[in-house]
Parts: sequence; C-alpha cells; structure tokens
Amino acid sequence: MKQPLLLTADPEGISVFCGANLLLKNLKPVINTDAGQIIPKLKEVSEVKDKITLFYAANGIRRFKLTVNKAERSLVFCIDLETEQPLNQYPGVVFNFDIGRVTGTVNIYPNKIWWTYPSFARSKKDWPERGQLTVVKNGGGQIISLLPLPQKNFLTHISSRGIELSAGCGGVTAMNGTFLSIYTASEPIKSIQENFRNARQMKAITVPLLSERKIPGFVDEFGWCSWDAFYRDMNEEKFIAKMKEFKEKNIPVKWVIIDDGWLHQKDNKLLGFEADPAKFPLGLKHLISQIKSILDVKVGVWHAFTSYWDGIAPGSELEKQYSDYLTTLPSGAIIPSLDPEKAYKFWSAWHSFLRDCSVDMLKIDNQGSYMPTVLGTAVVSEAARNAHTAVERSVAEHFGSPALPLINCMGNPQENVFNRPVSAVNRNSDDFFPNDNDSFAAHIVQNAWNAPWHSMLYVCDFDMWWSSHPDAYRSAVLRALSGGPVYVSDKIGESDFKKIAPLCDEKGRLYRFPGAAMPTYDCFFTDCRAAEKPLKLFNKKGDNFAVGVWNISDVPADGEISISDIPRIDSGGRYLAYEYFSKKYRLFDLENSIKLSLAKGEVQAWSIYPIRDGKVKTGDCSKYFGAATPVIREVPASSLLNG
Repeated sequence: MKQPLLLTADPEGISVFCGANLLLKNLKPVINTDAGQIIPKLKEVSEVKDKITLFYAANGIRRFKLTVNKAERSLVFCIDLETEQPLNQYPGVVFNFDIGRVTGTVNIYPNKIWWTYPSFARSKKDWPERGQLTVVKNGGGQIISLLPLPQKNFLTHISSRGIELSAGCGGVTAMNGTFLSIYTASEPIKSIQENFRNARQMKAITVPLLSERKIPGFVDEFGWCSWDAFYRDMNEEKFIAKMKEFKEKNIPVKWVIIDDGWLHQKDNKLLGFEADPAKFPLGLKHLISQIKSILDVKVGVWHAFTSYWDGIAPGSELEKQYSDYLTTLPSGAIIPSLDPEKAYKFWSAWHSFLRDCSVDMLKIDNQGSYMPTVLGTAVVSEAARNAHTAVERSVAEHFGSPALPLINCMGNPQENVFNRPVSAVNRNSDDFFPNDNDSFAAHIVQNAWNAPWHSMLYVCDFDMWWSSHPDAYRSAVLRALSGGPVYVSDKIGESDFKKIAPLCDEKGRLYRFPGAAMPTYDCFFTDCRAAEKPLKLFNKKGDNFAVGVWNISDVPADGEISISDIPRIDSGGRYLAYEYFSKKYRLFDLENSIKLSLAKGEVQAWSIYPIRDGKVKTGDCSKYFGAATPVIREVPASSLLNG
C-alpha cells in the first residue's frame, strides 16, 4: 500500500499529510537571537519539479529560506538562514507544529547525557526533551519516522515545543544544511532504515552508514572486560588470577579490556600516560605481557574522550609536556585541543605509548559529556566532529585501519553518532548493573528500541554481563540475539562455562547475527513492562529467523508469536520453530502461532527454520540460537514434530 507524503504551505505554516491523514500542522519558524525573538513571515513559495522553496522575511533577518526535497515517501528539509544578531545558543531556531491524530508514538531521547532511551508518550505535550528520532503511527495506520539531523554548525532535536536547531555557542549568525528527514513505510523499522538510507543518499547524513564501514574482527569473538569484575580496585595479581581461571575452565576468551582504574590520575584528572604506579608498579607493558603469557588474547585499554573523566591535571608533567596540544576551557578543564590537528598529535603521542606496551584495541568512554564540556565555547557539532576525527585518525595510525579496533562508549547523543568518520562499534545502552536487581527491564528496553536506528550507523554493543547472576540466562540470550560483540565481566572464580558455551564455538568464535536484534511489529509501539505482555525481539541470518521472548513485567505474562509479527519473514511460508530451554519443536505458519505463557523473569529462545519440500535444515540446537549456526542436519520436518 502506497503512503505518499504531501506538503502544503500558506501563511499559517507548513502542513504535511500522509495520504489523506494529517501528520504535521502549521509548522512555522521562530528565530531566537540575542536581540530578541523574531517571527518571520512567509513571502513566497516556489516549486520546481521535486523541490519546494519557501522564502521568509522579517526585520533582523538577512536571508532565510527553507528548501524541501520531496519524493513519494520522503520529505527532506534544508535551512539557509542568516541573522543580523547572533542566535541563541539553545535553541536558535524553533519550528513549532501541531501533530495529527496518532495511535502509537516512539521518541528516542537522551534520558542521560550519554545514552538514549524510548518514550511511548503519544501526546505531543508529553514528548521528551532533545528527541533524536520520532516514529508515529497515524490515524490511518500509516507509519512515519521523523529524523532530526545535525550539520556542521547546528544540532537538531524534537521536543514538545517543536523542532529545535541549536549551535551551542554564542556569536553564530548563520545555519545552513539539512535538519529534518521524514519517511513513510509499511512498518516502523523499515520506515527508520529507509529514512537513514534516503538521507545518506541525499548527503544529509555526512558520515558513512554501517554498510559503508569496516567491522573489526573482535566483534566475532568472545571477550572479557574488567569493569564489573574489579571496578577501580584492580592490580596485576587480580588480572593474572582471572586469566588463569579462563585457562583452567577452558573458556575461550579471545580479547580482554583493561577498563577504568588502570590510569594514573588524581581527582578524576589524568597525570600521565603510564599505569598507576601504586596498582601496577611494573607498568602497563608488564601487565599486558603477563596476560598474553597465559592466554592467546588481544588486550585493550580504556581511556576517556577527554583523556580522563575531568580532563588533564593542571600543573602535571603531562600538561606541561603537551601544552601545545591542549585547550583550557573557561571552566578550567584541560582537554585535548579543539584544533583537530593539535588534538591528533596529543592522541598520537599517547597511542604510540600504548602500542609500544602491546595494546591491541581501545575502549573510548564518556563521549556524551563532550557537549556539556564545550557548550558555550565552541559550535558543538563541529567541535565533536573535529574531536572524533582526531582520535580516530590516531587509532587508525597506531592500531590498524580501516576496521578500527575500537569500542565507542557513553556516546549515543546526536553530536557523537553523526560525527564519527570511521569506527564501526558503539555501545547501544547504559551499563549492565549487576547489583541492581530491577535493572534488566530498562536495559533490554533501551537496547531493543535503540537498535533500529543505531544499527544503521554502528554495530550495536549491548554491554558486558555476568555469567553467574540471577539474570545470567536472560542476559546471555539477549547478547546471543544482539548481533553485536559478546563479553562478560565476571569476577574472579565466577565465570560459568555452562552459560557461556551456547554463545560460541570451542575457539571463542561467536555465532553472531549480521544485523541487530529489534522489536517485533506488535511490540514496537508498546511499553511491554507497563502492558504486562511479553517483550519479543527478532533477528535473521540467511533464511533463518530467531525470536527471543522475555517477561520483564512483575507478573506472569501471556501472549503469542505470530508469523505476521516478524519483519521480512515470508508470511505465507511454513517454518519449524525450536525453543532452546524446553527443547521442543513447533510448526509455525499463518495458521499456527506459538502460544506463550512466561513466569516472572522467564526467557525463551526460538530458532525458526523454513520448511521446503517437507524438509528442514536445522542448526546446532546446543546453542541459544541454532538459527545463527551452520547447518547441522537436513531431515523431514515431520520427524522432529512427531519425535
């Protein structure tokens, strides 16, 4: 069913229709400057082929036009504005609008400065601040995604007030570029994905999509990170003990991250490139050599996007030695220079040291703090792009390219995700919190609803987990389905081979899906925890499908898996479904759905194989999702259904 997008414009504002159904009504600009607010008037509308240009005028405005590039399923909005007085830092331009009738809404917004999270509020007055994606189901059942886009000199967000453009710095009098892309499709995930592809094709997205990036090899191997094992209370003896445990238990760890806690710092400010001498008196190089003498692993280390959480210690030898490559902000914080060439030289010096210590990969953290750090000092989007470009240039030089061995972390805000030039892996959610018994529900929801948009740019890292934990199976199934890297953060003595083995082969190679796990159709616009219904995520590999089911509510939850719930599956086909924990097969087609009844905290892992000519090719049933493994056998489907 075609769902054309139509645009009308008059002095009351711009209105957008999806078919006959109103989507946006009376979208009109308000300009906020240091001299006060300006409400421009629409003076002229010009339409040439697939482009509409709207010209505005008002006192205090030197130039202002909007250009809308239109196609049957998309509208892409560009701004060209110059004012006489500087624009407000936040926001400089607001496009107010009313919304048509909707029956479902998802807004992706920063619930913390580092992370994004879904809101299901339907009423526009309840939409959250600084939204990065809005997906609505309108009164006609049509799905539309609104993607706000940053450019060099502004960020764009959606909130209850409208569409907001902000430079984040004083003295800016011009904004130029694409700020909004709208796309309609038959279902929400397709609407999001096609919106990204269309915006990239039109050069509105100015960094590569994931399909254009090179994925590092560690993504396909099982790993371990020190954070939840040690936090900052670490030393060489603890690392050695953990490596020996992996060897004794035959757990095939292939990479290790030395997380926060290894660096020499004071008051959250960096003192030097070397490891903390009190914790590692023999230095970083010795620690890594000891780790590699026990296990055949790649070793990575952690550092922050600004070197350490609060930058570099003033008066330190580090600051004195590299002062030419640093910037002191009005707050007093000292960070790598805002000049990308100077910042690169700082990172190159540090990364050269790390490489000499036999470091193989990096985790770069606290990226979302960059916006509040430089706010008011520099144009945020431009400064973030310069910072990402500088550090990734150094990573490529010292650790390998074009597939950078790098995990970006705490960096889901718009100014980060749309400004990384090369790297392909980004954390998809807030931390796994092993000591918070109620954290799993929020963790899986965040990962599930971030994945549809985030996976267009990056491999989604669903974070580390504990294999000895009340949520271990729920966490393991989530990572198995995620399509991203899988790594634990177990304490010494607490790695459970039984829960790890179904994720990978005996050499540590993961059975990874090529795409990210995402909500099924029927779950997308639903807060499953509040609705007390099972949360279902799907993935696909080749012709096989997989569905993970979790009860994240506080009571038992009933439901079903219907073939019509799963994107891209042949709804007219016949499939054989196998559930890992119950070891049972089910016929799965349009007439045979899978009935669900889950206890509180229960998880199910379903592999779904096509039946052709009465036969089915199944994968390794000893893994959480055999659908992601090579074919083990081909047998008549009836032999498994009747067995």
